[in-house]
Amino acid sequence: MARKKINNDWPIVAICYDFDKTLSPRDMQEYALIPSLGIDDPKKFWEESGKYAKDNGMDKMLSYMKLILDKAATKDVYMEFNKMGQSVELFDGVETWFDRINNFGKENEVNIEHYIISAGLKEIIDETRIAHHFKAIYASSFVYDAYEKPIWPRQVVNYTTKTQYLFRINKNCLDLSDEVSVNKYLEESKRRIPFRNFIYIGDSDTDIPAMRVVRREHGHSIGVYNPKEKGVEKIEENIKKVSDLIKQGRIDFFAPANYSEGSCIENIVKLIIRQIKANHNYFILNDQLQNINLQQKEILKETKSFTGFTELIDAIATAENINYEEINALIEELTKYRKDEFNKLYKNSYYDIKTFLKIINSYGKKLQRKLLDYEKINGTKNNIIEEEASE
Repeated sequence: MARKKINNDWPIVAICYDFDKTLSPRDMQEYALIPSLGIDDPKKFWEESGKYAKDNGMDKMLSYMKLILDKAATKDVYMEFNKMGQSVELFDGVETWFDRINNFGKENEVNIEHYIISAGLKEIIDETRIAHHFKAIYASSFVYDAYEKPIWPRQVVNYTTKTQYLFRINKNCLDLSDEVSVNKYLEESKRRIPFRNFIYIGDSDTDIPAMRVVRREHGHSIGVYNPKEKGVEKIEENIKKVSDLIKQGRIDFFAPANYSEGSCIENIVKLIIRQIKANHNYFILNDQLQNINLQQKEILKETKSFTGFTELIDAIATAENINYEEINALIEELTKYRKDEFNKLYKNSYYDIKTFLKIINSYGKKLQRKLLDYEKINGTKNNIIEEEASE
């Protein structure tokens, strides 16, 4: 499994792949596993498996896994999955695809992570030439006895359970035994990889639920088809299948399963990565603006009393009839502001220091003038703190 370091300041893009007919031209079981069971024509195996599932009303994935166990026991076959994985054929460009996409991510300051979500057998995928590129491989697998013989399905991945693994990746709950964390509510902002940073690549009906989940959450889904099928009619049938998925709103793009440099799917994926990076930058800028907005609202709250205080001074300074005690109280209040809260008021004001001091002084002088006018009219004097009010 891939264990590469990531840059925590960069967004993470999760590229999730089906395996059979997405990265490989055929079902992986057909390369070595089914022949090892003494079956020459893989089509016969799938027909028997499908009939058994229908007759017993069971999941098709469980049916094919049981059939493998039954036939292996009958033939006394020891399944060497490591050799079976090495024989799996890959589409053009797949072996160099991961390094190319990873390097493109670095050039654009994006962390790229690759995942497999497949109904195929994990034991076979683990032994393919590309297994080391994946952060996690989610696929069907067996439990083994003391003699390392498969005896029962351990994990079964079908078209509906594929969506579970998307949420595991989204929430960073990669341990399959952890059923609590994957179902626990987690705010979108706290999830390791938001769904908008997902790219899902698949080929068939079994991928549709996963593709729809990714699209619904503003990620991207890509349908692929085998460009080297035998016969024009078969290729046209495959193209129609994926193009119908676009019309139905289940995928965003479709492309031939050719992963070579400069291929259609490479160009699509690179554009999506660029878009994800641009969106990431937008969200960062938006968060910064929101923080500034919140800070300014807090500033306004803290300076509201000061603003109201200065407005009150203006009103008293221009009033014709004013109570002497009110003027005295305001001067004392202004003195208190200057002594105890000057620094706070200055830091939260929109003025430079000289302008701020002039404003403070002007209010002190206004009150002094009003007080003098009052004393002339009433012939009274009081011990007012003049110096501090007028500095």
